[in-house]
Amino acid sequence: MGRPEIMISTSYLPNGVSPSSDRSDARDAGDSPEPTSMSNNGQSISGNGSNNTMTTELAARACEKCRSSKRRCDKTLPQCERCCRLNAKCVYLADPVAANSNNPGAPVVVFQSQSLQVVNDVLLRGCDPLEELTAAHILRLVAADAQQPGEKLDWVDGVRSYFNCVHSWYAVVHRTLFEQQIASLWSAADSPVPQVYSPPLTNTPSDKALSVHQSSSVLDSAPEHMGRDLAILIVTMYLTVRLRPNDRTMFDETYRSIKRVLTLSFLDGPVPTLELVQAGALLALYEYGHGDSFAAYRTLSETVAAGRVLGVQPGRLEDGFPSKMLGLADEQNSGLWWAMFILDQFLHRDEVSKNLPFILESPDEQTLLPGSITASQITQHAGGYDVKYLCEPMTPPSRRMSIAVPINATSMESFQLSAKVASLLHRALRHEYDIRTKTPNRLPAVSLFVELDREIRSTTMALLQDDINWQAALDCFAMCVSALFTLYLPFLPVLQSKTAQEINGDYELTTALTALRFAMKMSTDISCKMNGDIAREVNSVRYLAAPAAPTCYLVVMAYAGLRKVFPEQWDQCQIAMMEKYESLKFFSYRWGIAEKIMRQLEDVVGLDRNDFLSGQMPTPPFIESSGPMDLSR
Repeated sequence: MGRPEIMISTSYLPNGVSPSSDRSDARDAGDSPEPTSMSNNGQSISGNGSNNTMTTELAARACEKCRSSKRRCDKTLPQCERCCRLNAKCVYLADPVAANSNNPGAPVVVFQSQSLQVVNDVLLRGCDPLEELTAAHILRLVAADAQQPGEKLDWVDGVRSYFNCVHSWYAVVHRTLFEQQIASLWSAADSPVPQVYSPPLTNTPSDKALSVHQSSSVLDSAPEHMGRDLAILIVTMYLTVRLRPNDRTMFDETYRSIKRVLTLSFLDGPVPTLELVQAGALLALYEYGHGDSFAAYRTLSETVAAGRVLGVQPGRLEDGFPSKMLGLADEQNSGLWWAMFILDQFLHRDEVSKNLPFILESPDEQTLLPGSITASQITQHAGGYDVKYLCEPMTPPSRRMSIAVPINATSMESFQLSAKVASLLHRALRHEYDIRTKTPNRLPAVSLFVELDREIRSTTMALLQDDINWQAALDCFAMCVSALFTLYLPFLPVLQSKTAQEINGDYELTTALTALRFAMKMSTDISCKMNGDIAREVNSVRYLAAPAAPTCYLVVMAYAGLRKVFPEQWDQCQIAMMEKYESLKFFSYRWGIAEKIMRQLEDVVGLDRNDFLSGQMPTPPFIESSGPMDLSR
């Protein structure tokens, strides 16, 4: 028996189940239509009560909440009086007798916008909400979101943009394995494209690139459990590259829908798939990047727990060698673990979650850094792509290094550098937490972390050896700045209360001031280069790493305090603060956390952004659909 077709504008559900009414959703959805119920004769009754000549429509039977509680139900649509009073969801199931009549189903009350109704309709069917949900339904979330102002992406472009702009510092997906997985689904599907390995996963021009609808059909025809979970992963990859023009609300229906689907999928079966763990890590990044650290902490905690069930670990050394033969699957697990570890550190730099327990365990000197995240090369011939790509053994994984190796910006890939620097930030956070909890209200002795300070500064200088490539190393610089501020920020209130002469006569304060100035200058230099590049090429805003935005808050706060101690440096501090605000302006177009930071600077420090920002934001960048995707670089 074929699956019934799901229409976006459906008024009746085939199995006679009406969606639950949620009063809070009705308030939040700004573009939602007025609630409308359908009578048994097909006439529409407005839910706003404007037509007083029509009687209130009643359901054929009591709602499920009243039935389960054995309470009297007035059967009012869309919500009974009791559920309305209790602010509870009101669900009416079809009357078994009425189901055999000419009535095609129970009345439906629609509170979602029509573009996303299809997913929510399917989720509300039957006992298993995921039973009829397919990959095509999930991928339509991207198609609906692409109609919003400032977006011109389909899911193919979203995947490509993730690998180009996010993957280098948050590698939750292994590029080679992802290509292999999509290619195998493509070859197994009844695809209209004759090539085995065809667009959209290559950058080679082709007149046979698939449309979004055709691409959805490919995943929809794949094995059900694989296609659906992979589609969830693809949508979360797309979310991480969304822009926010005109202060767009990022926690919108697209976000809420995919989070609901992901949560239900985690509960669907005893063991989650790796795609769901990867999607959870990406969704946690999205929540953090748009300013909800507490939601990100919860999502990451649940994702890490699911990853432990699957054995997601970074790998270890034993007697100087890896404890087992490591393949590409191990590289993927290692990259996923390190990505979640990096996000865990930035979450603990936030005031909301800094006192919460660390989600992941501390790495030691035997812990392996992630392996290579560069995709293998794909060969192409005149007649198409080499079919042997699917049959030949995969490229052997690269040699793995332990976390104890010295930093080397020339021999390490960008994500390996990120993991190495994240371990330094973790040590600084652990040290700060121990001091804050064991000896509160006392300044730490700088001698306790002199060695860690030396490692952080030497790492920073190693990153600065070559020309600054902020697109590839912005997260690393941000972690170095955050680590130094973690160690020395407790000294800032004391520095602000002292004179320059008093500071120069105190070794501890002089050391703290020198470290803070080092971090502030490095961060400002990076901002100068970054701001200039984005001003020349505004689409570079796509490469901004979300964790780098909060460091602007730390630097601006330090400049605001120290310019009072050294009034002769007021103008230099003012110029540096203007650079940081300019960076926050660019960040705010990419990540909502930047807007939150500027509001905090106004509320906590009393700084008005208008005093530091000059000019207007350049023309909003759009990520154009540029055809086939290149994952081989």
